[in-house]
Amino acid sequence: MTTTKEISGKEKEILSKLGLLIARLRTQHKMSRAELSRKSNLHVQYVYDVEMGKRNCTIFVLYKIAKTFNLSLSDFFKLYEENTDL
Repeated sequence: MTTTKEISGKEKEILSKLGLLIARLRTQHKMSRAELSRKSNLHVQYVYDVEMGKRNCTIFVLYKIAKTFNLSLSDFFKLYEENTDL
């Protein structure tokens, strides 16, 4: 497992922005962390850690999260790139 304790700089910034995007999507969909966890088949603590920028998750985890919001990975990453306010 890779955590932000093992990385620095730009990587932390990316993980933080990614976590904020997931949290924003979750709240826009009026979903709790527990619900996102259940729908994406991830542990609720893992979802929390991702949202807090503490986890460097795999592309497969991002795929599962994106699908929970009815997004393709392509659309998910477009949102990531377009949201400069995160």
